[in-house]
Amino acid sequence: MAAFRFVLSLALAVGIAAIYEAIVRLSPIHPAPPILLPPVSLSGAFTPNAFLSSNLRRIGGGGLIPFPEDVVADTHGFLFVTCGDGWIKRVDPFSDLVENFAFLGKGRRPLGITFGRQGELIVCDPDVGLLNVTKDKIELLTDEVDGVKLRFTDAAAVSMQDGSIYFTDASKKYSFAEYVRGLIDVSPDGRLLKYDEATRKTTVLIDGLYFANGVALSRAENFLVVCETMQARCQRYWLKGEKKGQSELFIDRLPAFPDNIKNDGEGHFWIALLAARPFYTDWLFRFPIILQLQEVLGLSEVAFKKLCKRALVLAVTEEGQPVRTLGDPMGAAISMVTTAYVVGDDLYLGSLNVDFLGHMKLNASLKPTVTPPPFPSPSDSRG
Repeated sequence: MAAFRFVLSLALAVGIAAIYEAIVRLSPIHPAPPILLPPVSLSGAFTPNAFLSSNLRRIGGGGLIPFPEDVVADTHGFLFVTCGDGWIKRVDPFSDLVENFAFLGKGRRPLGITFGRQGELIVCDPDVGLLNVTKDKIELLTDEVDGVKLRFTDAAAVSMQDGSIYFTDASKKYSFAEYVRGLIDVSPDGRLLKYDEATRKTTVLIDGLYFANGVALSRAENFLVVCETMQARCQRYWLKGEKKGQSELFIDRLPAFPDNIKNDGEGHFWIALLAARPFYTDWLFRFPIILQLQEVLGLSEVAFKKLCKRALVLAVTEEGQPVRTLGDPMGAAISMVTTAYVVGDDLYLGSLNVDFLGHMKLNASLKPTVTPPPFPSPSDSRG
């Protein structure tokens, strides 16, 4: 009997080892277990609420604004939205009129959008590169760094002081079409880049980011913040002052995974939290074989979308202090929020999961209540 049990145990061990090796061999991903600190407790600024559920209204709908990834407003209040059908749409928020503005091309998918110093649109096309877009012309600014083509141009922010464009390359290995795979591969292959308007050269500012995503400048442009999605955190990169050229933690232990980040011009950053971070996600990341099996079985996208069935945005000060969240815990009004863009008292939400642009008014009770710190003194922001 003892011999039989030994043979059975040996056969079982060999079988498990063979299955393990087969999964590793067949899987296109080989994630390294990340070190994720436990998320913050859901209290204080992170207290769950349903403000988005009860206050959100739709702009567009019916396919007029399909899968709006990002949005920006011009000085007249008109909105420009990057959509899943390859179009940049122009939206009149006063009448909700939607019109086509610029077409990138069939099969194209514009992501991040912002304005340049001359009023042109700076657009991230993940498969092509960084673009300068006007009504009549689309110009490629850069599609490579150090002689290597960009793989996943994601989000951008423009300095109004010198015209520099700071943008992210989410992954060196995966394209936008493979973004779910890029997320679950959990690899430090994302980058923060800079495009110099004068020299037209692109340089790397930070390498080794775990899916580099949204980027935003501070009001004084003395630093910028970049979202590191698969570490559930954001990093600060100093552009001026004694720490110029250095990066440091800005905010960590987020209760969900961040996508885009925007500065509201009033001393707050607004972070769109794309996917939930339930207790089991951190556990799963410690065992890459589970993620690999999920990928081999073709279940990764299904599993990921289950994490995106709600909405959450977070406002923080320029010191990285969380102020408040606005949520839709059941995804009743909107889900899978990719951007939270604030103009005055208006909050606009983009999403990869809906065919409209979300909008709500931020009354006194919903706006951040913590007074942001003042602009840095000249000695703090020297170049």
